[in-house]
Amino acid sequence: MLRFMRQIRNSILENKFEDFVLRFLRENYQNQNQQIPNWIKEALIYSNLLTSNHEIFMSCSSSLSSVGEEKEEKDKNGDSEKDEMKEEKIK
Repeated sequence: MLRFMRQIRNSILENKFEDFVLRFLRENYQNQNQQIPNWIKEALIYSNLLTSNHEIFMSCSSSLSSVGEEKEEKDKNGDSEKDEMKEEKIK
């Protein structure tokens, strides 16, 4: 576990975290013909690390359209929740 966390930390410091995530997903899911769990897909999409139509997800049959649509809608609305928090900090 410590080695895994060290690898994550190093990938962040080297600005290669996305590559690390993709490699991890390929090694642990795609190469073993397993589906990537929805919670992982949703977290990666929500964090803007990957998009719902990324090739790594295309090999899986489960649909994430609702998550992608939800995220796009938040982006279109300018994420008013963050704006409200900023306004409160200013006050």
